[in-house]
Amino acid sequence: MYAKIEGFVAAIVNDLIRNYKNIAGIKSSNADLANFQEYLGLRHNLSILIGCDKLAYAALLLGAQGVISGPGTVFPEIYALLIKTARSKGHRLSVKCQSLSNQIINLLRGGNDLSLYKKALEVRGFDIELVRTSLCDLNTPEMVSSSNAIRQFLENKYVRVIRTLSQSKMV
Repeated sequence: MYAKIEGFVAAIVNDLIRNYKNIAGIKSSNADLANFQEYLGLRHNLSILIGCDKLAYAALLLGAQGVISGPGTVFPEIYALLIKTARSKGHRLSVKCQSLSNQIINLLRGGNDLSLYKKALEVRGFDIELVRTSLCDLNTPEMVSSSNAIRQFLENKYVRVIRTLSQSKMV
C-alpha cells in the first residue's frame, strides 16, 4: 500500500511507519526538492517516489526509487527510459528524457484537464470508450487543436527521440 502524505516532516513519517507496518512508500508531489530530500533519510524503511514530473530526474539523482506520473500513463516510454538512464548514470540521455517529459507536461497543460489525457490516448490509438466522461470535455475547436498538437508532437519529436534513446549504448 502506498500512502500519499504531503507536508509531513520526516520525523512524523518516521513515527507513522513505526506504528503502522503497512506503509510501504511515500509519493511526494511537492515541487520543493528540499522538502523531498527530508524523505530520503527514510529509504531504509520506505520506497520514496516523486510525483512532480518536472523534478523526476533531479529526484532520481537524489535517491528516489521511482516516479508516479500522470502524463506517464499516456507516454510511459519516456518515463521508463528516464528511470533506466538515471540508474545507469546516463546523464546526457536522462536530461533529454526529462526535457521531453517537460514538453509532454506542457502539451497536456500541466495535467489539470483529464480530457486532454483522453484525447492523447485516443490519438495514440487506445480505445478509451470505457473511461468515465471527463468533468469538462473539450469543445470542438479544442479537440481539433489538441489532436493536431498531440499528433505533431508524436510524429515530429516523441517517436524519433524514443527510438534514438532506446538505441543508445547507455540504455
